[in-house]
Amino acid sequence: MNNSTIPEKPAEGEGAKKKDGGSMRRRILTAVIAIPLLIAYFYFLSGTPGMPIIVAAASCAASYELLKCVGYHKNPAVAVPTYMFAAAIPFCARRPDEQYIFLGLFFFISFIYMFYMLSAAVMSKVAFKVEDIAVLYMMETYMIFGFTSIILLRDMENGSLLYWLPFVSAWMTDAGGYFIGRVFGRHKLVEHISPKKTVEGAIGGVIFSVVTFVVYAFVVGLIFDVVPNYLFACVLGVIIAVVSQLGDLIASLVKRRYSIKDYGNLIPGHGGMMDRCDSVIATAPFIYLICSLTVLLSNFFHIAPSFFLFR
Repeated sequence: MNNSTIPEKPAEGEGAKKKDGGSMRRRILTAVIAIPLLIAYFYFLSGTPGMPIIVAAASCAASYELLKCVGYHKNPAVAVPTYMFAAAIPFCARRPDEQYIFLGLFFFISFIYMFYMLSAAVMSKVAFKVEDIAVLYMMETYMIFGFTSIILLRDMENGSLLYWLPFVSAWMTDAGGYFIGRVFGRHKLVEHISPKKTVEGAIGGVIFSVVTFVVYAFVVGLIFDVVPNYLFACVLGVIIAVVSQLGDLIASLVKRRYSIKDYGNLIPGHGGMMDRCDSVIATAPFIYLICSLTVLLSNFFHIAPSFFLFR
């Protein structure tokens, strides 16, 4: 009789749990290393050409992921102008006294890029899918303006206190959605796009975002000579939480359309640049828009509905 023991069959879901645990460890380790480096880089170089350089690099990395997603990363007629578009726009934005001129310039350049892509589809002997070109143009314009809005935020009045907000708000909303969703999640949010997201997680993301904005305002108020506007911080926290989660879902919608799990593997445990920054590129333009409008309202109506009231 053979006395050798038969290995026990792993409990159902045990392999998935181990895989999730390993993925979470990689995510945390990457964050522990990358976040201090990012903070140091932005703190010392945000007011120098180093800012558009890193934004252009991030835009080009995301462009590669989008090109690969739609299947044109090996087509130089599409890839080269796409990289040029991604690299040029951040440098065009570094004109703090002429930001509204930049917005017109961005529209013009994006139109030229769109016209070129459609013309290439017409003239090329290789079959181009119009829907793929449309998705690429739409996502490129969306992504590039999202990243570039970080520069616009940094260069606006008191921008040195504001340009961190797209990062902290997006990532804390994401954290709130993840942890609250895992513990309390019962009702699916948009199962056909992102099966794991729940209504409870979305609410948790909003709560985390509001708390983050209030704490950020409080800390900045302690360090700098400013009086935080907590009501404005709470309202902005709610708006940006919704925008952040929609940005995540927009990126997921495109991934599902092209049947990919992640846009890339550039960032260990997090996927690609688009996977990690999908919410950042959504929140940055809205924070810039809202802060710009409050400055205009303050000048026009002699009120100050801004994030910080300066003494």
